[in-house]
Amino acid sequence: MGEYDRALEELGKVNMESLPDSIFLVFGYEKVLCSYLKEDLNRALYNIDKVYLRFKDTLRILEFLPLNILCLNSCREWNNAMILWNYYIDNSRLNDSVKVNFRQEVNRLYDKKNLPGFYFPDKAERLSTYLPGSGQIYCGALPEGLFNLSINGTLLYYAFSKLYNKFYFTCYLVGVKLFNKFYSGGIRRARSLALEKNEKGIKSFNLKNSTLMKRLYTENVASIH
Repeated sequence: MGEYDRALEELGKVNMESLPDSIFLVFGYEKVLCSYLKEDLNRALYNIDKVYLRFKDTLRILEFLPLNILCLNSCREWNNAMILWNYYIDNSRLNDSVKVNFRQEVNRLYDKKNLPGFYFPDKAERLSTYLPGSGQIYCGALPEGLFNLSINGTLLYYAFSKLYNKFYFTCYLVGVKLFNKFYSGGIRRARSLALEKNEKGIKSFNLKNSTLMKRLYTENVASIH
């Protein structure tokens, strides 16, 4: 139902420390999952750490590794995510040659050129403050940036032309007011576009990770049977 806050509220009523290990793992996983799905990454990682603390140096933490990797990706902690990936592969039941193939795929996935780009929202906002549309262009939205630049330029030209011809009311009402709306709106849009691009990049990258995780899980199960 997507009511992750309510789920976490119910889970919070449980005295986790008094639970036997098997039940602790079930409740712990639900806490991590709900925190991740509501995009509370700090809470998800905190709950993962609590599980690791209780089951330190045991393979019972393996089922938490995929979520841990996805959380680390969302925080852009690529090196730590790769360390967990390798640990996950090493402790699978696959034969050595298959493990090597998976490690190679992980290395390709985390190659610098394949990592999602990052756009600084403050920089995008600052660029559009100095030159309308440049923040959008910085975020890769060239047509939108050029449109924003042209419309702001047109309105500014219109305002000055009316001012020059002493149509002060028209200059203020149509030129200045409208320009200010598009100018300030473009600044806000540049910031939100940077955030959107960052979020989209992480989701796409995590989807590739999830696909690889499913393959690893499927081949691992097949090797057991």
